[in-house]
Amino acid sequence: MESVTGDRQFKWVGKRFPPIEDRRFVTGKGRYVNDVTLPGMLHLAPLSSPHAHAIIKSIDTSRAEKAPGVVKVFVGEELPEWMDKIPQNMYLPNVTWYPLAVGKARFAGEWVAAVIATNRYLAEDAAELIQVEYEPLAPLVDPEEAMKPGAPILHETHGSNIAFQGSFTFGEVDEAFRKAPHILEGRFRWNRHSGVPLETFGCVASWDESRGIVNVWASQQNPQVVEQIARSLRIPSNKVRVYMDVDIGGSYGNKRGRKQIFLTCVASKMVGGRPVKFIEDRMENMAAGDAHGPDRIWKVKVAADNDGKITALDLTVIDDAGAYAGRGAMQIAKPITALVGPYSIPAVRYSPISVLTCKTNQAPYNGFGQAPTNFATERCIDLVARELKLDKAEVRFRNLIKPDQFPYEIPTGATYDSGDYLTVLSRTLEMAGYKSIAQRKAEARARGKLLGVGVATCVEPSAGGGSAFNMFQNPGVIGGGGDVGEGVRVHVDVNGYVTGSIGFQSAGQGHETTFTQLVCEALQVDPSKVSITRVDSTGGIPSVATTGSRMHLMMGAAVLGACNRIKAKMTAIAAQALGSERSALELRDGVFVHRLVPRLRLSFDDVARIAYRRMDLRPSDMEGALVETYVFQNPKSGDRPVAGLPGFEQEPYKTRGFISFAFAAHVPIVEVDQETFEIKLVDYYICHDCGVQMNPQIVAGLVYGGTMRGIDAALFSQYKFSENGQLLSQSFMDHLLSTATDIPHMTMADHCTPAPGHPLGAKGAGEGGYMTAPAAVASAVEDALSDYGLFLTDVPISPTHIYNLVKAAQGGVLAAR
Repeated sequence: MESVTGDRQFKWVGKRFPPIEDRRFVTGKGRYVNDVTLPGMLHLAPLSSPHAHAIIKSIDTSRAEKAPGVVKVFVGEELPEWMDKIPQNMYLPNVTWYPLAVGKARFAGEWVAAVIATNRYLAEDAAELIQVEYEPLAPLVDPEEAMKPGAPILHETHGSNIAFQGSFTFGEVDEAFRKAPHILEGRFRWNRHSGVPLETFGCVASWDESRGIVNVWASQQNPQVVEQIARSLRIPSNKVRVYMDVDIGGSYGNKRGRKQIFLTCVASKMVGGRPVKFIEDRMENMAAGDAHGPDRIWKVKVAADNDGKITALDLTVIDDAGAYAGRGAMQIAKPITALVGPYSIPAVRYSPISVLTCKTNQAPYNGFGQAPTNFATERCIDLVARELKLDKAEVRFRNLIKPDQFPYEIPTGATYDSGDYLTVLSRTLEMAGYKSIAQRKAEARARGKLLGVGVATCVEPSAGGGSAFNMFQNPGVIGGGGDVGEGVRVHVDVNGYVTGSIGFQSAGQGHETTFTQLVCEALQVDPSKVSITRVDSTGGIPSVATTGSRMHLMMGAAVLGACNRIKAKMTAIAAQALGSERSALELRDGVFVHRLVPRLRLSFDDVARIAYRRMDLRPSDMEGALVETYVFQNPKSGDRPVAGLPGFEQEPYKTRGFISFAFAAHVPIVEVDQETFEIKLVDYYICHDCGVQMNPQIVAGLVYGGTMRGIDAALFSQYKFSENGQLLSQSFMDHLLSTATDIPHMTMADHCTPAPGHPLGAKGAGEGGYMTAPAAVASAVEDALSDYGLFLTDVPISPTHIYNLVKAAQGGVLAAR
């Protein structure tokens, strides 16, 4: 991979640095939640509803209670005695959500009862003995149908299936459409899929009754779950200890598990504090794990001039939230932060609608809802190119924000910090041989293949959020975003060894490696002297979820802040010991040395020993320790008015909150078989700008992995439901994922425009691959099928789907999708 790191020179940052975490992963030494085994531990298994929508008339647990190994059986009606309802991120006071259904099952697979037994097998056997009498109701599967008057109501006390509906206008949208010579309309479908990690969600909970503390080990990536547990279980937050030294076996953002954690905590309390483990099986995870990604229908209007310059967008999105509006439903909020993508579109209207249906909840997934928006935006660019008979790359060049326009405020208020979008796109097209693609198309056609080239770009908001979510959010909810800082602790011991402490779990992004690199850079020590530890939630280190490249950027800045304080202390000690001015000393290769008199020097280790052992050699006002905690606050923090509260209606809603905005361009090349319509990716070209890279190896892995997940979204993955609300794809035989044979070689390059708002100039890299690839692949497949005049609007795209479209275009009979 080519690399440009900007003008600043680093010793450790931006260099190849073997990931520290990989040692334990590749040697099988990772510690996952299912590895946690405690004395006297019990196991939980839930019973699932077979109906998508049904009144629970009665539940008979008597046979299950007498089954071998059973300690406790309980049902949803008992839960209000033990806990408050689960908080939802949208303001829905009349929608009640508990880990087990109360009075009514609202999706097929929803848990209606739970069994605690001496092992999982006995718990499952006992659960099958529970007898439930249901009164089936009409299911709500299609969100557009669920919105119609007369549709069955999922939550009668709420009175509607709409969780949120709003319309927000930024700029002179109506005027732009009135003047536009071209007004184009489209409808796009982003079908529900998710990360389906190898490790399903798991939790171990144990109540220490003597101290009133609940101990939790879970495969979750949200430290704020501590506050949620405390509130839901009606206990002080300092009586909740969540252990962060548990590795997460895959996530991409959807490891949240609110109801699973609450259910396991309550179960442990019900059995007198004995530890309880709940590990979802694959079907429980896929059908009822509240871990599905976004599920959206887009209705768009585009205003464009004769040159293909877009003057306005009008975007309406119907988002299928599932049965309850957990945190995943908030994914319709983040698009506001980059609603026009990387394009200088002066006016945009955004009309989001969140609909409750008979499906398991959404969870935040790989970009927190930005990927479907980018798909719709990029399809709009291709729609303009198609209608005006212009090259799709050229239309992008005409609309991209120019380098001299940065910092650039888009109509919604977000300010893109820096970039050179035209150069990045140009480099990607050049790598792909875009201008000479006609020859490759002819060669492929001679082999019975239709070759196509796709183009797509993406802006990736990184590290923040804050006010982007205010207008959608329940103001009383915990863990819904906000401006929480990110904290770390750095400790240099008496021998000069450095320990860094963080307050969140390992979710696969290489945070221990990044922390180590930054400590080495700031304190000029060798990696062998650095150790990273993860403290539990009582360790006093503020933290939020590992999303949006937050940890590399905000944690990274916090590491530098703490190290700079340590360095300042050590410089003062060295100056006192050497009889020198502090300003005359510099830390170079592990030695504090006088700039003008090099013989005046003290090693890093010697200064550490003085700090702890020689009060006479350190400044009199300095304590005898080298320990610093630093909390980095997003420099763009600051609340804007919140929907429903005073002040909101007095100004158009605008957002801010993200530290930086990365950029990527993707150009995939595909072949489609002329007879079977089988799709094969043959080449893939990427150029991205994530600012200064802390670790190029980690960045390359994030881009590669994210792009692979984007290919899944484009061609393979979908949670399909029957008309009666049954999940039809709840195994890996049905919910397809790409394999090594499906992914082509990726040629990657990077370009660097440093982020002015970050101490190192870094931007995010963890989500851009997934955000860009679906639109790029759709563009390539559409190009391959240009003979048929198709315009692709839905993902995933399968051979059957193409066959249906071709038959329709030819006036034939459609097969089932």
